Amino acid sequence: MARSKKKKGGRSNKQRRRKDDDSAQEQQQSSQRRNQETRFDSPNPISVAIYGGSLMSLSPTNVVEAVQKREEVPTAAVQLLLYENSKAVLNLPQQREEFFDVDITVVIQRLIDADLISTLIDLVTANDCMLEEGGSEEVWGKPLCFWWLSMLNSFCVDETYSWVRPRIASSIAPLVRCMQDDCTREYFRSNMKWHASMFVFIALIHELSKTKEALDVLLQYEGFSEFMIHCMLWGEYRPDIINEAESYSYPDIKGNVASGFLGRLLKHYADSPEEGRKKVLEIATMPSVNRAYDPNCSTPFIHGLVQCIQNSIMSKKDDKGELFYILRHFTMVDCLDKNVIASIVKVGTHNALDHSDASNIVEVCLHMVASSPNTWLTWSTGYLDDKRFSFAIDAGLFEMFLVLLERFEERSGDEEDRLTKAISSIMNAANKARFFKRTAKSIFKRSERILDALGTSSIPDDNANCKQITRMMKSILDAKQAPDERRDIKWPCKHCLRMLTKEDIRRCG
Repeated sequence: MARSKKKKGGRSNKQRRRKDDDSAQEQQQSSQRRNQETRFDSPNPISVAIYGGSLMSLSPTNVVEAVQKREEVPTAAVQLLLYENSKAVLNLPQQREEFFDVDITVVIQRLIDADLISTLIDLVTANDCMLEEGGSEEVWGKPLCFWWLSMLNSFCVDETYSWVRPRIASSIAPLVRCMQDDCTREYFRSNMKWHASMFVFIALIHELSKTKEALDVLLQYEGFSEFMIHCMLWGEYRPDIINEAESYSYPDIKGNVASGFLGRLLKHYADSPEEGRKKVLEIATMPSVNRAYDPNCSTPFIHGLVQCIQNSIMSKKDDKGELFYILRHFTMVDCLDKNVIASIVKVGTHNALDHSDASNIVEVCLHMVASSPNTWLTWSTGYLDDKRFSFAIDAGLFEMFLVLLERFEERSGDEEDRLTKAISSIMNAANKARFFKRTAKSIFKRSERILDALGTSSIPDDNANCKQITRMMKSILDAKQAPDERRDIKWPCKHCLRMLTKEDIRRCG
């Protein structure tokens, strides 16, 4: 009996200890929630509204000095003032009091005259040291450096103050050096502040690049453009950065602002075609990650871009249009190898479940196979690339067309449908390219698989656009002889570099 009681008592003590541990854990979680709520409620929105309502009567010099001293209420009030003026889309608190009733334009001009912009530049570029004692560290749960950058970004968003962009760009060299170091990842000697500020820093760069003078200044900073381009692929190749950001509960920091910067950079290079073509080729073939992080990285950026497009389609992100725009630029330079083309076709076949995505992919394929790398940014589709066409057909280009036409049969009957227009243009090009050496061999080799796909496809017969495309496809596949046995196949002439039949090549020689 004694043993039995002892065992019973032992079990009771273990249960009590478990209960005490659960209670302590609940208290700790409750305390963390209260601290979190306190962080996001500080400063009090009412206090901010009262201070903001007094901005017309307060001395602007005193307001700027209060921001410089890191006082939380003036910092929050000025930030909200600038935000209301610019309507910048940033991660601001979801709940706040109605904005104070002041003449925003007049107050902002008075703060500019009191040298607010220089003060903010001095604050964000003092990142090599710890913050001095005194003053606040956070406003509404985010470090002050986030809000200082937000204020500068709010100025740059508003075209009224576009004149500040070159000034800011030429003054933030220390900030750029700090933020582009994606290995150390510290801002004000803090990893958390680096992550907290990264999104708004990239947004600031995005706005600065709207002005050519500011973009020219930014491109002079060593390693800067490479950093901004690498940002686009952090989600694919830098899990260390993404995991750290998630541990601090900050959003995906690559976003579409980084791709927007690259889009502007490509437009910038279009002003000088010869130099621009070289720069775009350098971007397309540069490593997908920072060499300091992975010295052995051999994956070129264009491979990472296709992977990024695939992930954006699958996760339904909103930056796909910019990514396709960038990819179309890359089709204009000689950087598309067999693997890239196969990846593009694979994305269209398996991942393009949205009509807009499918149209974008087929339009990229059109520029890929029917645009010359020597016609920089003319978007001319009169040139046929025998090698690219061959690679695309080997990867299943025609089968992709059948899958997309079947997937979007309701839209494919529209005369203005982007998808069917792009497919028709490629089929017209293929009708000419089938007489070229590589393309002819690829068509002959893959003809049975394409005919099987045509036979099993459920494309409706009453759809005129689809019927015309499938009829062209059957005509292209109707080759009774291998390319080497046919006299109408064209080969590259070593003398004149044109595509000629064998007889014409002998005459040319």
